[in-house]
Amino acid sequence: MISRDELVPFIIQRVQQLAKDKGAQAPSMNENSSLVNGTIDSLDLAALVVELQEKTKRDPFEKGLVAFDSVGDLAELYAS
Repeated sequence: MISRDELVPFIIQRVQQLAKDKGAQAPSMNENSSLVNGTIDSLDLAALVVELQEKTKRDPFEKGLVAFDSVGDLAELYAS
């Protein structure tokens, strides 16, 4: 079982690394930071979702799209 509190720093670290990998400065983030504000593109976000599915063995999107915006929102979807 992985808690929301464990997933928030994981998501932040991965988003920061994805930004660095693109040559951008790693953004300062917290659990309220938006994931749809241009920090990473949709392909990066999709890759992050796949990583979270593998890490948690959960798929909150199996029945369709679930709206989320912030790091905390996404962590909550995968917390068990």
